Amino acid sequence: PQANMSTTNDPESQQQQQQHDRCITSLTEGVNKNPHIRLMISAMEKAGCPVGDSFFSCSPCTERVAGYFDKDKGIVLCENYPVTKSVAHGTVVHEMIHAFDTCRARASYDNLVHHACTEIRAATLSGDCHWWREVARGKPLPFINHFGDCVRRRAELSVSMSPFSPDAEA
Repeated sequence: PQANMSTTNDPESQQQQQQHDRCITSLTEGVNKNPHIRLMISAMEKAGCPVGDSFFSCSPCTERVAGYFDKDKGIVLCENYPVTKSVAHGTVVHEMIHAFDTCRARASYDNLVHHACTEIRAATLSGDCHWWREVARGKPLPFINHFGDCVRRRAELSVSMSPFSPDAEA
Protein backbone atom coordinates (compact mmCIF):
# COMPACT_ATOMS: atom_id res chain seq x y z
CA PRO A 1 0.00 0.00 0.00
CA GLN A 2 1.12 3.47 -0.82
CA ALA A 3 1.90 6.06 1.86
CA ASN A 4 1.69 9.54 0.46
CA MET A 5 1.26 12.08 3.28
CA SER A 6 3.77 14.68 4.37
CA THR A 7 4.20 15.78 7.96
CA THR A 8 3.59 19.27 9.35
CA ASN A 9 3.05 20.65 12.82
CA ASP A 10 -0.48 22.11 12.67
CA PRO A 11 -3.17 20.07 14.54
CA GLU A 12 -5.33 19.48 11.45
CA SER A 13 -2.38 18.12 9.48
CA GLN A 14 -1.36 15.95 12.42
CA GLN A 15 -4.90 14.53 12.61
CA GLN A 16 -4.87 13.86 8.86
CA GLN A 17 -1.51 12.14 9.21
CA GLN A 18 -2.84 9.97 12.05
CA GLN A 19 -5.88 9.02 9.95
CA HIS A 20 -3.61 8.18 7.03
CA ASP A 21 -1.25 6.12 9.21
CA ARG A 22 -4.18 4.15 10.72
CA CYS A 23 -5.54 3.50 7.24
CA ILE A 24 -2.16 2.32 5.91
CA THR A 25 -1.72 0.04 8.93
CA SER A 26 -5.16 -1.55 8.43
CA LEU A 27 -4.63 -1.87 4.69
CA THR A 28 -1.15 -3.38 5.00
CA GLU A 29 -2.31 -5.87 7.61
CA GLY A 30 -5.27 -6.88 5.47
CA VAL A 31 -3.25 -7.30 2.28
CA ASN A 32 -0.60 -9.34 4.09
CA LYS A 33 -2.71 -11.42 6.48
CA ASN A 34 -6.44 -11.43 5.72
CA PRO A 35 -7.26 -14.76 4.03
CA HIS A 36 -10.17 -13.33 2.02
CA ILE A 37 -8.05 -10.50 0.65
CA ARG A 38 -5.20 -12.91 -0.09
CA LEU A 39 -7.66 -15.19 -1.92
CA MET A 40 -8.92 -12.29 -4.05
CA ILE A 41 -5.37 -11.17 -4.87
CA SER A 42 -4.55 -14.73 -5.97
CA ALA A 43 -7.74 -14.90 -8.09
CA MET A 44 -6.87 -11.60 -9.75
CA GLU A 45 -3.37 -12.80 -10.56
CA LYS A 46 -4.66 -16.14 -11.94
CA ALA A 47 -7.08 -14.16 -14.12
CA GLY A 48 -4.13 -12.28 -15.60
CA CYS A 49 -4.45 -9.07 -13.61
CA PRO A 50 -1.39 -8.69 -11.37
CA VAL A 51 -1.89 -6.84 -8.12
CA GLY A 52 1.09 -4.88 -6.80
CA ASP A 53 1.48 -2.62 -3.79
CA SER A 54 0.47 0.42 -5.84
CA PHE A 55 -2.95 -1.21 -6.43
CA PHE A 56 -3.92 -0.31 -2.84
CA SER A 57 -3.88 3.16 -1.32
CA CYS A 58 -5.37 5.39 1.36
CA SER A 59 -6.65 8.83 0.55
CA PRO A 60 -9.09 11.43 1.91
CA CYS A 61 -12.50 11.13 0.22
CA THR A 62 -15.27 13.65 -0.28
CA GLU A 63 -18.06 11.04 -0.31
CA ARG A 64 -19.02 9.30 2.92
CA VAL A 65 -17.85 5.87 1.85
CA ALA A 66 -15.30 3.50 3.35
CA GLY A 67 -13.54 2.95 0.03
CA TYR A 68 -13.91 2.44 -3.68
CA PHE A 69 -12.45 0.73 -6.72
CA ASP A 70 -11.24 2.73 -9.70
CA LYS A 71 -9.92 0.83 -12.73
CA ASP A 72 -7.08 3.36 -13.06
CA LYS A 73 -6.23 3.90 -9.37
CA GLY A 74 -7.01 0.48 -7.94
CA ILE A 75 -8.56 0.17 -4.49
CA VAL A 76 -8.68 3.27 -2.34
CA LEU A 77 -9.62 3.20 1.34
CA CYS A 78 -11.04 6.49 2.56
CA GLU A 79 -8.78 7.46 5.43
CA ASN A 80 -11.09 10.21 6.70
CA TYR A 81 -13.92 7.70 7.16
CA PRO A 82 -13.16 6.13 10.54
CA VAL A 83 -13.60 2.37 10.50
CA THR A 84 -12.39 -0.63 12.43
CA LYS A 85 -9.81 -2.96 10.91
CA SER A 86 -12.59 -5.46 10.33
CA VAL A 87 -14.62 -2.94 8.33
CA ALA A 88 -11.52 -1.82 6.43
CA HIS A 89 -10.74 -5.43 5.50
CA GLY A 90 -14.37 -6.06 4.52
CA THR A 91 -14.27 -2.95 2.34
CA VAL A 92 -11.13 -4.21 0.60
CA VAL A 93 -12.77 -7.59 -0.06
CA HIS A 94 -15.87 -5.85 -1.46
CA GLU A 95 -13.75 -3.65 -3.72
CA MET A 96 -11.58 -6.63 -4.76
CA ILE A 97 -14.74 -8.29 -6.10
CA HIS A 98 -15.31 -5.21 -8.28
CA ALA A 99 -11.69 -5.33 -9.40
CA PHE A 100 -12.02 -9.03 -10.23
CA ASP A 101 -15.23 -8.44 -12.19
CA THR A 102 -13.53 -5.65 -14.13
CA CYS A 103 -10.55 -7.91 -14.85
CA ARG A 104 -12.31 -11.17 -15.66
CA ALA A 105 -15.66 -10.06 -17.09
CA ARG A 106 -14.61 -6.62 -18.32
CA ALA A 107 -17.39 -5.04 -16.22
CA SER A 108 -17.83 -1.42 -17.20
CA TYR A 109 -19.23 1.05 -14.70
CA ASP A 110 -20.74 3.29 -17.37
CA ASN A 111 -23.04 0.34 -18.13
CA LEU A 112 -25.55 0.35 -15.26
CA VAL A 113 -26.40 -3.34 -15.79
CA HIS A 114 -22.72 -4.23 -15.30
CA HIS A 115 -22.55 -1.91 -12.30
CA ALA A 116 -25.64 -3.45 -10.69
CA CYS A 117 -24.35 -6.98 -11.33
CA THR A 118 -20.96 -6.36 -9.72
CA GLU A 119 -22.61 -4.60 -6.77
CA ILE A 120 -24.92 -7.58 -6.23
CA ARG A 121 -21.93 -9.94 -6.37
CA ALA A 122 -19.88 -7.77 -4.02
CA ALA A 123 -22.69 -7.38 -1.48
CA THR A 124 -23.38 -11.11 -1.62
CA LEU A 125 -19.82 -12.45 -1.56
CA SER A 126 -18.05 -9.94 0.70
CA GLY A 127 -20.21 -10.42 3.77
CA ASP A 128 -21.68 -6.91 3.52
CA CYS A 129 -25.13 -8.25 4.25
CA HIS A 130 -24.26 -10.52 7.15
CA TRP A 131 -26.73 -9.78 9.94
CA TRP A 132 -24.07 -8.46 12.35
CA ARG A 133 -22.89 -5.89 9.77
CA GLU A 134 -26.44 -4.67 9.38
CA VAL A 135 -26.83 -4.35 13.13
CA ALA A 136 -23.52 -2.42 13.27
CA ARG A 137 -24.92 -0.04 10.62
CA GLY A 138 -27.94 0.57 12.82
CA LYS A 139 -30.36 -1.12 10.43
CA PRO A 140 -33.37 -2.90 11.88
CA LEU A 141 -32.98 -6.60 11.34
CA PRO A 142 -36.04 -8.15 9.72
CA PHE A 143 -36.12 -11.91 9.96
CA ILE A 144 -37.73 -12.46 6.57
CA ASN A 145 -35.79 -11.64 3.38
CA HIS A 146 -33.07 -9.78 5.29
CA PHE A 147 -30.25 -10.92 3.02
CA GLY A 148 -32.02 -10.24 -0.28
CA ASP A 149 -33.32 -6.89 0.94
CA CYS A 150 -29.84 -5.86 2.04
CA VAL A 151 -28.21 -6.89 -1.24
CA ARG A 152 -30.84 -5.00 -3.21
CA ARG A 153 -30.60 -1.89 -1.01
CA ARG A 154 -26.81 -1.77 -1.22
CA ALA A 155 -26.76 -2.33 -5.00
CA GLU A 156 -29.42 0.33 -5.57
CA LEU A 157 -27.55 2.81 -3.38
CA SER A 158 -24.27 2.27 -5.20
CA VAL A 159 -25.79 2.44 -8.68
CA SER A 160 -27.73 5.59 -7.74
CA MET A 161 -24.39 7.25 -6.83
CA SER A 162 -22.98 6.54 -10.31
CA PRO A 163 -22.51 9.59 -12.52
CA PHE A 164 -24.14 7.49 -15.29
CA SER A 165 -27.31 6.92 -13.27
CA PRO A 166 -30.41 8.95 -14.12
CA ASP A 167 -30.85 9.26 -10.32
CA ALA A 168 -27.41 10.84 -9.82
CA GLU A 169 -27.32 14.43 -8.69
CA ALA A 170 -26.01 16.79 -11.35
